[in-house]
Amino acid sequence: MSLRTYLIATVIVFVCTAAISVWKRKRGTKAVLKVFFQVAGIFTAIVCFVFLLAKLLAYLGIAQSGFFI
Repeated sequence: MSLRTYLIATVIVFVCTAAISVWKRKRGTKAVLKVFFQVAGIFTAIVCFVFLLAKLLAYLGIAQSGFFI
């Protein structure tokens, strides 16, 4: 994966963490870190789900393979 992909993912996670922390009024470092790890985990799960779905569709012959992250 390119550096641009990592930077975009990092910005998305930090923006979501900041937005959720402000929305839920989390002030302490531990509370914000907890939100950060939850956002990072959910983001990772979504990316893995999309990747596995693409692989499954390619395996079943429904879609073309060539999906690269």
